[in-house]
Amino acid sequence: MASRIRRHIEQQSERTLFLSIVGSLLVIIFLIFYGVPLLSKFALMLSNSKASTTNATTGNSPSFIAAPVLNDTFTATNSATVSISGSAIKNQDIKLYVNGTFAGDKQVDDNGTFTFDNVVLTAGNNDIKAQATTNNNVTSDYSNDLQISYSNKGPTLTVNTPSDNQTFSGGNSKTLQIQGTTDAECKVTVNNFWAIVDGQGNFTYSMQLQNGDNNLTIVSTDPAGNITTVQRKVTYNP
Repeated sequence: MASRIRRHIEQQSERTLFLSIVGSLLVIIFLIFYGVPLLSKFALMLSNSKASTTNATTGNSPSFIAAPVLNDTFTATNSATVSISGSAIKNQDIKLYVNGTFAGDKQVDDNGTFTFDNVVLTAGNNDIKAQATTNNNVTSDYSNDLQISYSNKGPTLTVNTPSDNQTFSGGNSKTLQIQGTTDAECKVTVNNFWAIVDGQGNFTYSMQLQNGDNNLTIVSTDPAGNITTVQRKVTYNP
């Protein structure tokens, strides 16, 4: 009886082993004939999907380009026209704006620079900025702002002392105090020597008088380069 049971168990084990081997062979055959092509098709589909996504995001021009940079050279001028230069990526188109109004466009050269000549300014303060545009019409943010003040009028200049043709005698000190007022931020010279000017435009200068006539040339120069001149003559009698 025991021998019959053992033989039955062995037969079942052999049958199970046989079925396992057959099943494994069938799986291998399926993978060879169907699985590998399916995996290849799946991998190709993923690759095409990735390529499509890449083309959608990078095939066109980027949605952002760097803004041009304007060279900051001066803040005031007495000329109605100026040259504005800067840098950007080569071959881009640069559009210039003065006080929000389109003032012209230039192509960036191979060195990455551009220059606008004869840019017209209006009296007073001028706000100047630029934008870059690619061949695919992608536009950058505005550049840095240039603030340029234009004026062709000389500053005010009042000489309080001395008065013209004033005479000083030997009883007076030979040191003359020259005092007056001009516009704020102006520089003042007396006979080409710098006077002291405070924040409100008040100026002073001390000079030693020579015997006889002394000619004084007082000049005020504003930040734009405009000048106003006052002449004085004083006489010192020893």
